[in-house]
Amino acid sequence: MARQVLALDYYREQDILYLRALPLPPYGVSLPTSDFLVYISDEDEAVVGFEILDFSCIFPQLDDAELAPYLEMRFDLPEAGLRDVSLREALIWAAGRYLVGERVASYA
Repeated sequence: MARQVLALDYYREQDILYLRALPLPPYGVSLPTSDFLVYISDEDEAVVGFEILDFSCIFPQLDDAELAPYLEMRFDLPEAGLRDVSLREALIWAAGRYLVGERVASYA
């Protein structure tokens, strides 16, 4: 099966990171934690995206057992030039691109 291809968008004013399939199929939302939303396809229950609220604060959660199954899923993010990366690696890349600060450096 081919890896899911995701587009990445960061909205600095709201501090929200979106990673989602395009076109995005009809989906429901799962909430493993209150600020980490998982988009689940209505058609086949596949993961089709993520919405991370308070993205700049996500890094302490990268060790959260509730997120572990999602963080190890692998994706392609062509806009970023990334292929076959885990969600954890994609989040670290996005932090390096969109955020500045010591929190990022400790996880890169």
